[in-house]
Amino acid sequence: TIHRGTVQGGGLTKVGSDNLLMINAHIAHDCTVGNRCILANNATLAGHVSVDDFAIIGGMTAVHQFCIIGAHVMVGGCSGVAQDVPPYVIAQGNHATPFGVNIEGLKRRGFSREAITAI
Repeated sequence: TIHRGTVQGGGLTKVGSDNLLMINAHIAHDCTVGNRCILANNATLAGHVSVDDFAIIGGMTAVHQFCIIGAHVMVGGCSGVAQDVPPYVIAQGNHATPFGVNIEGLKRRGFSREAITAI
């Protein structure tokens, strides 16, 4: 489901192109989802969440209101995200904690070895 924006939030819920929203994925009011993102089964974004391009939100994961999920992030399944997740990392758990660079995801998207090492 996707909720429309509220007057207080600017009146806009924005979903980019080429996203995959699996069964029961939910995007609440005033969220922004970039391009080529995946929200797996039962992934839930609370209001005012921002998800940058190429992010993957695992199944049964809940993202707290006003959080920012960076580009190329992988959030593991059954996680609870209560704070921002920086770009290029893997985060998992309740409360979701970044624990490394999303090396495999970056390789699949054509990042060079040098670029990945620099990150």
